Amino acid sequence: MVAVLLVAPAGRAVAAGHRDVVRTDAGNVRGVVDGVRRAFLGIPYAAPPVGDLRWRAPQPVRPWAGVRDATRYGSSCPQIATPGAPGQVPSTDEDCLFVNVHTPVRPRRGMPVLVFVHGGSGVGGAGSLYPGDALANRTGTVVVTLNYRLSALGYLALPALRAEAPALNYAIQDQQAALRWVRRNIAAFGGDPHRVTLAGQSAGALSTCVNMVSPRAAGLFQRAIIQSGACDLSYQPGEPDKAFAVSRKYAGQVGCPDGPGQLACLRKTPVAELLKVTPPAGGGAAAAIPGWTLVYDGETLPGNPIDLLKDGKGAKVPVMLGITRDEGRMLTAFQFEAVLGRAVTEQEYQQLLTGAFGPLAPVLGGVYSSGAYGSPENALAALYTDTMFACSADKIARTLAPRTPTYAYQFSDPDAPNFYIPVHDVDLGAFHAGELPYLFDTVTERPLTPSQKALSRQMMDYWAAFAATGNPAAAGQPVWPRYNTVTTAYRDLLPGGAPAVLRRGAFQDQHHCSLWDSLTTQSRPGA
Repeated sequence: MVAVLLVAPAGRAVAAGHRDVVRTDAGNVRGVVDGVRRAFLGIPYAAPPVGDLRWRAPQPVRPWAGVRDATRYGSSCPQIATPGAPGQVPSTDEDCLFVNVHTPVRPRRGMPVLVFVHGGSGVGGAGSLYPGDALANRTGTVVVTLNYRLSALGYLALPALRAEAPALNYAIQDQQAALRWVRRNIAAFGGDPHRVTLAGQSAGALSTCVNMVSPRAAGLFQRAIIQSGACDLSYQPGEPDKAFAVSRKYAGQVGCPDGPGQLACLRKTPVAELLKVTPPAGGGAAAAIPGWTLVYDGETLPGNPIDLLKDGKGAKVPVMLGITRDEGRMLTAFQFEAVLGRAVTEQEYQQLLTGAFGPLAPVLGGVYSSGAYGSPENALAALYTDTMFACSADKIARTLAPRTPTYAYQFSDPDAPNFYIPVHDVDLGAFHAGELPYLFDTVTERPLTPSQKALSRQMMDYWAAFAATGNPAAAGQPVWPRYNTVTTAYRDLLPGGAPAVLRRGAFQDQHHCSLWDSLTTQSRPGA
């Protein structure tokens, strides 16, 4: 107890011998410090959003006395179980707004900080799924992961809520509260609050785009990494009236229709009941990803991020972005394994094309034919990959490159170990989220091979170099050329760490981006 009482003020713990107790602005925390990790887990960055705080802006944490245990992860935010996702378990605990801090075992002052926002379609996931110990130890980076409100708790948008407070998008507000926590406290763990990189994958990548254009996130990070996510929300009902309609329908299904008592009804409804009702699926190719939508509330999100970025608005920070080569294969495996218990047939594939693209179906069916891709499921997966990820990423890169340093990649390991194993025989290739075990200590079906470990080391070095300087140039690693509108190039991430570069023309050909660029917005999926 004496040692606890003698803890140094915030910002001085690193100089005091790598001790396992650090002082935050809300109180002291004791983490795990041993020969392989120095981690502080389950630190609250906001008050539990329960009771009357449900669907309100995150509130300050109540300070605590003594030393808080930070050796275990906190609860995941409420979510139902996701089939085939190890470590992702159902939760109904709304006391879930936690950050996890991973530092090198031997920390120093002024280390760059990487804040990672998890994906999960806005309905699942947790920071605990992405331990950053290996990344921190190899590169001297402080890695922060976090939880944020999901599903209706994070995205419900109703006129009554807007009447209470104009800012909606509670998931985004949570992320911004976590970033403010980092700014106030990360120096105590050895991090530099002025060298913060915001990174995210899938829904977390979309969140990164949103935070890039959100006035409320201005100055909270100095670089951004967008992994397998689009900045284009044109397929979602982001306008308030449309978003309100989705949420009104949801509230009615929960048993809380429009009226004076709607919010009181919703706030007293048990979490388990809220999770039983799901929002309507998106249209077109967007139907592959169930989930909630963001709303243009004018506070956290002024409009469609891609449009704002085109207009030169938002944070002008260095950006690294990219995709996995076969993004869509995981999506089709989830979509049809969950619904049908088998792969999609040719007839079903043609019906999907017609339903999503109408008169364009014959053209797209010719380009994305089962013969060209080996099966109807792989053809559909390629279509998902190209329109939802690859060509969207290229569009973002083209938009950003004239204004800010931009670096692009494609993760192309065709044998990446997976964490979702379909019953039917399907080659997942370089699937959606396949790059994550190369950066984090995530659970997979098998360990990385020696050549994959070499790629993992390379990727860690690139990500950390970018977090440190805004340029992925890493000592001992192949050059990563900057993306520009003249000599554009993608770093092709391959097993063994081969120095491969994919020129933009080859990237566009591989993913048929010229075709998608030629389609009008009205013809794109989900429009």
